[in-house]
Amino acid sequence: GVLLDRDGKRFGNELVGYSDFSEQVLALPGAEAVEVFPKACYEACRGTRLEEVISAGKVAEYPSLATLCDAQGLPHEAVEASLNELQLAAGGTDKFGRRWPETNAWMSAGAAEQPLFAIRVRAALFHTQGGLRTDEEARVLDHIGRP
Repeated sequence: GVLLDRDGKRFGNELVGYSDFSEQVLALPGAEAVEVFPKACYEACRGTRLEEVISAGKVAEYPSLATLCDAQGLPHEAVEASLNELQLAAGGTDKFGRRWPETNAWMSAGAAEQPLFAIRVRAALFHTQGGLRTDEEARVLDHIGRP
């Protein structure tokens, strides 16, 4: 899938990892983006953590690009242009450094008329890297190792 800003444009390489990509999402107005993906991507991700997002009611399905844009408040022409760029990048690397296979779900004829899925996403920190030193009882330790 791809992430789009409120203007319907991609703003980075979605494959860099969510910790790195979250900074780019935080820089957007409202620190919010819309992840858009075709049915093939949805099906390929079943049985992963996507199930949690589906169970939470956060994944919306739309019969076409036009209905997705209307429901998500995205400009149709800009989104269509962003998705067309994916077709141009087939077999190469896009302007954000993401490699695209020669064929993928965005390449099919009528891609804008296939079922599409969307998730409104916000950047958030949900884990720490490093942090406070603790002992085996999870007590925070001071600079000389005392709880």
